[in-house]
Amino acid sequence: MLHATMQTRYYQHRTRQTQKLSFFCICSGRMYFQSNNSVLLAEAGDCVLLKPHCRNDFLYADERQCSYYEFILTGNMLDEFLRIYNLEQVFGLKLNDEKFFRKLFERMKPPADVKPVSSIFPELTGVAFELLQRISSAVQFQTRSSSVDEIRDFLEQRIKEKISMTAVAGKFNIDIHDMNRNFQEAFGVTPYQYLKRFRLRKAGEMLRAGMLVKETSAAVGYRNVKTFSTEFRRFYGMPPLNCRKRRFGK
Repeated sequence: MLHATMQTRYYQHRTRQTQKLSFFCICSGRMYFQSNNSVLLAEAGDCVLLKPHCRNDFLYADERQCSYYEFILTGNMLDEFLRIYNLEQVFGLKLNDEKFFRKLFERMKPPADVKPVSSIFPELTGVAFELLQRISSAVQFQTRSSSVDEIRDFLEQRIKEKISMTAVAGKFNIDIHDMNRNFQEAFGVTPYQYLKRFRLRKAGEMLRAGMLVKETSAAVGYRNVKTFSTEFRRFYGMPPLNCRKRRFGK
């Protein structure tokens, strides 16, 4: 059990350890976490689970100091506990209850010096189960695979190119159905829909900046101006020429 306040940049990488489950409870400030391919930014009131069998990294690099509690559970029953408490797929949770963790920490400070340690096993076990029960009833917040952000950046950087979503899935070594599902969970649309909307938003910016319709169409990846104009009208409710005229007040 640990309570710490970080005031300078800090990074720690934890190797895959099969018998350690760590709970980070953020009191103030912010901390970045990565567990395998999932990443998140945890703030005050958030709890992060760094689980067994995973590559876990955390980084404090903010301008504000970060204060947190960390509870580490060990043992060969951790996988079973995660299953029982439905925490197998959980990475981040909203708790908003620092007092609970402060009291838990204070309860365990005196017994920490007791010897032999075996004499306080019942108390330690009780605290562990209390912690698991509280966390299992908290609200999980949405996390997403880092590959989703990489795919989004990849698409945005190739706005002029003709892109096959099957090829994109292959590049990132993911099944196209999984890619579509993960992307939709993160952004509310499929990669194809996201790219189309991104192109049309950029087209609107270009036209308002004074670019000609034909030039804009080519700049955002449309080979056919008529197709571009049709999709632009559906998206904005006006033809691209009208958008450009507004720029000049005509």
